[in-house]
Amino acid sequence: MVNFQMLNKIIKEKLPDHHSKKTEIAPINPFYITREEIDALLEEGNDEESNESLPGLDLIATLFQLDVKEKYALLIMVAPEIDVKYERIYAYLQNDLNKKYPTLSLLVSLLCEGKDEKRAFITHLSSYSPLRIFHLINFIESNDGTSLLQQPIGIEVSVRNFLLGHYFLDSHLEPYCRLSSEKTGQVDTQKVEDLKKIIEEGEKKEQRFAVHLCGRSDLKKLAFASEIASAFEYGLLIVDTQLALSFFDSFSDLIVILYREAILSGSLLYFDKFDTFFEHEQSILNTPLLFSGVERFSWLTFFASKKEWKPLDFPKSHLFLPFHFSTPHYPDSIILWENFLTEIDPKLATEVSPALAQRFTFDEDEMEEIIHLLKMYQLSGKTIDRKNIYEICKQRVSTGLENLAQHIDSSNGMDDIVLPQNQKDQLKATISHYKNQFNVFEEWGFKKYYQSQGMGILFTGSPGTGKTMAASILANTLDLDLYRIELSQIVSKYIGETEKNLSKIFEAAAGSGVALFFDEADAIFGKRTEVKDAHDRYANIEVSYLLQKIEEYDGLVILASNFRKNIDEAFVRRMRFIIEFPFPDASMRELIWGKVFPPKAPLDDNVKYTYLAKNFALSGANIRNSALFAAFFASEKQSAIQMKHIAEGLKIELTKMGKSYKDSDFSALLR
Repeated sequence: MVNFQMLNKIIKEKLPDHHSKKTEIAPINPFYITREEIDALLEEGNDEESNESLPGLDLIATLFQLDVKEKYALLIMVAPEIDVKYERIYAYLQNDLNKKYPTLSLLVSLLCEGKDEKRAFITHLSSYSPLRIFHLINFIESNDGTSLLQQPIGIEVSVRNFLLGHYFLDSHLEPYCRLSSEKTGQVDTQKVEDLKKIIEEGEKKEQRFAVHLCGRSDLKKLAFASEIASAFEYGLLIVDTQLALSFFDSFSDLIVILYREAILSGSLLYFDKFDTFFEHEQSILNTPLLFSGVERFSWLTFFASKKEWKPLDFPKSHLFLPFHFSTPHYPDSIILWENFLTEIDPKLATEVSPALAQRFTFDEDEMEEIIHLLKMYQLSGKTIDRKNIYEICKQRVSTGLENLAQHIDSSNGMDDIVLPQNQKDQLKATISHYKNQFNVFEEWGFKKYYQSQGMGILFTGSPGTGKTMAASILANTLDLDLYRIELSQIVSKYIGETEKNLSKIFEAAAGSGVALFFDEADAIFGKRTEVKDAHDRYANIEVSYLLQKIEEYDGLVILASNFRKNIDEAFVRRMRFIIEFPFPDASMRELIWGKVFPPKAPLDDNVKYTYLAKNFALSGANIRNSALFAAFFASEKQSAIQMKHIAEGLKIELTKMGKSYKDSDFSALLR
């Protein structure tokens, strides 16, 4: 066992001969320590307390395969962290009051004999030693030209704590890492037994393993990994890949440090949110570093993502094992919801379970958590209804779409929009399709004949004709949150960036019960061009990619275009519904004028909707804006909204539209 008495012995052996005046170090100032004081300090190391070994030194030497010199190097470096007397001793040995810290020169002088041994040790420790590879120690570079031999050498905090028998995760890693040594939830016991058997058989052949956990449920994947780690007496070091990539400049350093902490903590690495690694702009460069790290340091590593991962050229030293965790299918999800909600309200369970199953893709564990929260609501005296069940589910999903799209909140219903009856019937058919989607595809078996059950809807028509309003009506009727994405804002001139932006949106929305409304669809969905150059080819790829994502998405996708003729026919064929929003004629405009003023608005009896509709050919949005301006003019005058106020509002709106007008056009309104 290595202890400080042995360190003191090494130091004594390397001290210059006390009786030799030739080697005596003369004091350079009154504060310089004398040889006698050094001897006294070293003698202090002969008591029983100092004979105790560092609890973690032999273990860390075994874990990282350190040789004797490397083990003693750690002892030398940690000594001043435990007893400040070694600072004075190191300053004496290095003949410099300021050098109270270990240096490579000090390590060499204490641990090596002869020039060849010293040179070999310098090369080894500065480049190839596990102490350097695993960042157990680090050379603290200075800007004053100090040579490598004289640079201070630091010991990592977590390594120091381990040596002292009190390991804590390095605080620098805490923003994106956490340790877990407990099982975290229910698991598929058959899957667990299958993997345990594979590992146990593989260990006999010194096989190593990389396990990819794929699926939407983070809880289920983590519970599975925890069960496996526990079965082999390990904990988990859980890494938030997304945050880790943003914190670390050097991916190679990150990988090594993570494996170091896993070894010190007796844990297996669990890379959570590993999808981020696929999308990271440096993933092509980082993949070889990741594979190299796995090959050199890993016995068993977990990679958890929502998407499937099929890595190329994975290290042959490792058996790559994919495990898929699917969420319950629609019929099973309905049954689960009914069983859980019956504990709260049997009638409510029957009413809301089909809608919850269609809107959200929760697994059984997540449903149990939601039911637990609802029971807490009940205990606090609150009434449980459809609305607060939806609110809790939405909070549980936490889409992350807020940073990618605009949430549209409105109270519009089918009676609020003015459209020809044919278009209204199509909107109602859209609602019916969504509500009966799973029944037709799953229960009646139509899924067999369709590759995708994604529901894409295309709205076309001039600006201001009601496309956004119709989208909000569909969302409100179906109890869905609506998020608008301005496609013109996410289309990038850089190759591959548009697809990356779209991927983030669909991934954030998946299983979260939201409707996606892509406005200004012409920005990307124009007719695919003949391929003449790379930009044409990638423009076509963007269209194809978006079609693919719409088909994969299990919710409602609405696209809006100002010009139907600009939309690629291949794209049109993939839409479930295409609804044309016509420019309103006089009869429709009259109805719109009748709806834009709220019931509480003080409206003068002389306001003539028929006259306004006949004489001013405006879209619904223009009419709404004119009415709003009129309301402000009337409020300023503290009067009811009169035709003269509407006239002023119309003038502003026409000016905004770039249309000319004469004062005589409004003479009838001003009488």
